Amino acid sequence: MKSKEIKIAITAVIAVVIVYLGIVFMKGLKLFSSDNIYYVEMKNVGGLSKAGEVIANGMNVGVVKDIVYDGNRQMLTVAIELNEGFSLPRNSHATTVKDMLGAPKMNIILGENPRDLLSKGDTIPGEGGGDLMSSIGDMVPQLKALMPKLDSILSAVNTLTNDPALVASLQNVTT
Repeated sequence: MKSKEIKIAITAVIAVVIVYLGIVFMKGLKLFSSDNIYYVEMKNVGGLSKAGEVIANGMNVGVVKDIVYDGNRQMLTVAIELNEGFSLPRNSHATTVKDMLGAPKMNIILGENPRDLLSKGDTIPGEGGGDLMSSIGDMVPQLKALMPKLDSILSAVNTLTNDPALVASLQNVTT
């Protein structure tokens, strides 16, 4: 009787461990952390959270490991873990961006000199970036300049579609 209870207990413990490891894997966190960690200091992280994606040149290069608030300096320090073999040039900096669906990401803008690299554990400057909706404000002057042209284009299309010859041509095509 006791051997069945021991087997059930061992099976339950193994199941709990497998579920925990599965959740950690699905969140994108690594169980055995590497030493390829850098720090980004910024005032606003724009909704970024742990296990958030870190991109450079449009490619996923790492994951957000931790975010810590320093009340004395009123700064946030974001620990990012980069993939093995990925190093940061010295004058790199970071921004937060949001994709079309609003998911925040850490975007690393790489420095110019790929030979002068930061050491692991160094801190890079960061600034809160914009998202798609905040960039619309920058486009308002361009949209105002486009409005008169758009009006003349729409009136030309309206004239073209009201032409009786076009209606007759379309009727001939359908028969």
